[in-house]
This record gives sequence, structure tokens and C-alpha cells, in this order.
Amino acid sequence: MFVSPKGEQILDFGQNMVGFCKFICREERGGQIHLQYGEVLQQECFYNGNYRSAKAEYNYTSDGCIKEVEPFFTFYGFRYVKVSGISKIDPKDFTGVVLYSDLQQTLQVSTDHVKLNRLMQNSLWGQRGNFIDIPTDCPQRDERLGWTADAQVFVNTACYHMDCYSFYKKYLNDLRYDQKVHYEGDIPMYSPSLKKAAGSGGAVWADAGTIIPWNLYQAYGDKRLLDENYSMMKEYTDTVITVDKKDGNHHIITSGFTYGDWLAQDGVCPQALLGGTDENFIKSIYYKNSLDLTAKAAKVLRKKEDERYYSSLSNQVRKAILREYFTPVGKLAVDTQTAYVLSLYYQVFIDKNKVIEGLKARLKKDLYRIKSGFTGTPLMLPVLFENGMDEEAYRILFNEEFPGWLYAVNLGATTIWERWNSMLPDGRVNGINMNSFNHYAYGSVCEAIYKYIAGLKFTKAGCKCALIAPKLNYRLKHMKLAFESPLGTYQIEWFIQEDGVFQMDVMIPYGATAKVILPNHKDKRIDELTSGEYHYCYMPVIDYHHPFSESSIVLDLLSNKEANRVFRERLPRIYAMVTGEDEEFLAMDLIAFGYHKMFGTSLDEIAEAGKALRVIKV
Repeated sequence: MFVSPKGEQILDFGQNMVGFCKFICREERGGQIHLQYGEVLQQECFYNGNYRSAKAEYNYTSDGCIKEVEPFFTFYGFRYVKVSGISKIDPKDFTGVVLYSDLQQTLQVSTDHVKLNRLMQNSLWGQRGNFIDIPTDCPQRDERLGWTADAQVFVNTACYHMDCYSFYKKYLNDLRYDQKVHYEGDIPMYSPSLKKAAGSGGAVWADAGTIIPWNLYQAYGDKRLLDENYSMMKEYTDTVITVDKKDGNHHIITSGFTYGDWLAQDGVCPQALLGGTDENFIKSIYYKNSLDLTAKAAKVLRKKEDERYYSSLSNQVRKAILREYFTPVGKLAVDTQTAYVLSLYYQVFIDKNKVIEGLKARLKKDLYRIKSGFTGTPLMLPVLFENGMDEEAYRILFNEEFPGWLYAVNLGATTIWERWNSMLPDGRVNGINMNSFNHYAYGSVCEAIYKYIAGLKFTKAGCKCALIAPKLNYRLKHMKLAFESPLGTYQIEWFIQEDGVFQMDVMIPYGATAKVILPNHKDKRIDELTSGEYHYCYMPVIDYHHPFSESSIVLDLLSNKEANRVFRERLPRIYAMVTGEDEEFLAMDLIAFGYHKMFGTSLDEIAEAGKALRVIKV
């Protein structure tokens, strides 16, 4: 408990959570106690302006008896509680009660990186706070709605964290009821829809009707659940087919609503609601994806005629997208991070290498700062890791500047924020119209952390077969993960030891199999394993303790204290230029500076700096 500059008595529970505050009332009869709830402080004073019209308060009139008091039939999203009506507060009289659906936690994970650990905890806490009966987007303000896009982008992360089978099964029942009763086959933007108060979801949001059932089948392997929801998948996909026909049957969706790449940073201004990615491109890509998922579900359920129909139409849509959005030589004409990510994730391209090159170039122009929103962000790191861009993935994940996940961690976040810049660097809240500090969608990044960095990726429905292939980087030296799958516990623990040796211990549950790809093994070793415990120890071909050289880019050098010092002392003129107002040089490697006379250096000086950088141990 502390007293603010305004004289407010404020309790700090240390964690943004969902539930309520219970307390021991010791006041005389008629005493008026007033509790107000908030997520963040402003200038060390109480604040909850971002709750909009939600009062987020609790009033109690004492009957003069000493008793424990707690609210019923309500909950709050909060870290701080402002207490009025008690002259002298004893913090021991107050308890923060956490409320969430009782789902078994199935994941234990830790690393040697404190901020990454905090990020993963923030994602888990965001799930706890928003998984109360339905997957809400936020738990604190005047909203608390089951937004469909948030639910579908987070489903894979959610199923790592907790046993979400029953929870999502119930939510799919909500979706199906809304679809049948209120939306004539379509899917609303949130569900329950409050008797059609919600509009149609449009691409990405409404696609929860196909994405969630399929991803749940992948997570739990239950064909019955897939069969129960096949009608929803089919009917939703058929509604998009109808839109296609109304648009002229060109297989490019040009009508209808979508939130697009919601809250991306490449819109018309930093606070724009819609990102810069072409909406018709997004709608058409997700049209194809729903066709694909419906065809896959039909195959599992042995509905051969449906499988042929939806697969054939998917192929036609793919060809239409290639004609509309790709140049004849295979370049993607929509030059945004999200467009490249969608192209690669959903396998829509003429020349995959050209799309990869385009994404690399786009990321470099953006100084490796994530610009995507609700559509592109959850798929960003999976795409990078799947397409050989491990360094880019780590650079984006470990970026501590805005926009990025660790930016929020550095500002004290204990849950995931709605916006990349929900709070400004000086601690000021960045607008109140749409600004939640417990909004789990961007917490979907944890799927990539568990799947590619820890290395536990499932390749068959129900976790029956795993690909264990950690993606290593100098920024992380240790990771431990234990996941309670439907078959039993998978465990992975890996280290990069002080002498550079890589060590990994793996446990595979009974009835499961796994392919292990040992990272940077000199013989490119791959093992096919059955259940049991396994130990590996070898010297990888990459030195993860000495990552810096003249080939390093400026951003990486500046982010390391010792590399920053060597850069500053060895190449002072270049250092002064790249740390000034002009950021355009931050994505260049040192060698490139040696070819430009304007920087006043030579390749020999760069080479000498490289020698000093190579001895730095991290």
C-alpha cells in the first residue's frame, strides 16, 4: 500500500489480474467504503480512464460488525485498488482474488532470459484473465466480448498453456448457435453476439468458424469434435462462396466488411485502427484458407465429395490471387510485412524465394521492428522460423524498443497490451478510446517460442508425433519446457554451455514418436525416436558465445553493451552518425560502411573493428 501525490490510498497487487479484492471490514456502523479498480498508474496516482464508461468500483456500507467482505456477481480487471472510507489501511486486511475458468495448466517453461520469462508469464496471465466462460478480448472496460479473431489467433498458444478442450468446445457451441439462429451461416465478430448485436465478422474474425475447429482437432485429435463442428465450417465457407459469386465469381473477395490487419503500425498514422495491407488481399487469402480447412476436415471425416469440391475451389482461388497480386516474375505486389507473412504462411506464391526476399527487404526497411497487427503478428515468427529467417525472428522478438513485445515488459507490463504503444516511454497512457492493458491477442507469439525456440512442434493430430528441432541463437543459452499432452508429458531442456557445447535432454511419452533434428550438428544428425528419455551433447558448428563481427548489423551491436563500446571506440564517426537522428543506417552491417566515402572509413578499419568484436563473449 502507498499514498499517491494526491493523497490517495492505493493497494498494489503487483500483477494485472482479473477477479476482485476482498477485505476485512472494521469500520463502525454506517461507514462508507469505496473501492476503485485500475490497471496502471499515471504520475504515481490512481487512474482508470481507459475503462471508458465502466465504473469499476465497489461500494460497501458497514453494519458495524467485523467481517470479511467481497463482491458477488461481478469481477474486475486490475492491478491497483484505490481505497476510500478507511482512515488507516492495514494491507493485511486486503486480498486480491484471481478468477478464471478452472483449466488445467499443461505447460511449464523457463529460460535464462528474465524478460522473455516475463513475456511468457504475461501471455499466461492474459489467458487467465480473459478465459472466464468465454474468450474475451479484455476483462476490465465496458466490453468483455468474445471477439472471434482474438479467440482464433490465440488458440494454439492457449492449448499449449492449458487443457482448453472443454473451454473451446463450449465457445464453438456459442458460435454455432449464433451462426444458425442469427447469421444465416455467417460468423459474427464476437460471440455470444447478444442476439445479433454484433456485425458479421468478416475475414480473420469470422474465420474462427473454420480455424478453431481445425486447430482443436490438431491439438487433441478428437474426430468427434471435428465432426460436431463440420457443419459450421462448411456453412461458413459456403457463405464466402456466395459472396464470391455475387462479386462476379472472380475468386477475389472485393465486398463485405473486415477489420483487416487491425491496429497495425503501417496504417495512415501510428494510432490508425486499420493497417496498410490491402483488405481484399486479406479477404481472399482467408477465403482460400477456409476452403482448405473445410477440405482437410472433409478428408479426415471421409466426406470425399466435399473434399474434392472445396479443394478444387481453393485451387481456383489461389490462381486468382496469383493473377491479381503477384507480378509475372513472382514478386508480391503488396509490400507490407503482413502480406508477405500471409503469402508464406498460407502457401500462396509463384516463387517462394522471391517472397522470402521481399519479406527480408521489407523487414530491413522497417529496421526489424514489427509493423503488423492482429492478422500478421501471430503468424510472423512462425513464418520466419519456417523459412530460414531465424536471426530475423530472434531480432524482432528480443527488440526492446517500440514496437515490440519487450517494450511493454520494460515498462512494467504483467499482461499483454492491446496496442504496441498502449503506454508511451514516459509512462503516459497513449489514448483512452481503445487501450486495454490486458488484451491477450499479441500473446500468441508464445506459440512460436514453444514450437521453434524450445523446439516442440507437433506434426500429427493429438500430439502423437513431434518434431523436436530447437532454433538456437546467441541471445538465449538455456530453455526448459514440459508439456502435458493428451498422450503424456513431453520434456525438452537444452543448454549452450560456457565452452560452447550444446546439451539437450528429451523425454517422449508412451505411444508417441518424435523426429529430433539436432541444431547445427556437424553431421546434420536426425534421429527418429519412440517413447523414452534421450540425452545429446556435442559441439555445434556455430559459436553462440562469439556472435559479433564486421558482418553484424548496427542494431545488434548497439543492443549489446560490450559490442556497443567497441563500435563506439573503433569507429567513432560511423557510430556518431548511426546513433543520431537519422535511423536509416541501423539495419546496415559494418562492412557496407567501408564502401561509402561519406562515412570516412576504410575496409581495413572495419576489419580491425571486426577482430575486436569477434573476441566479445556473450
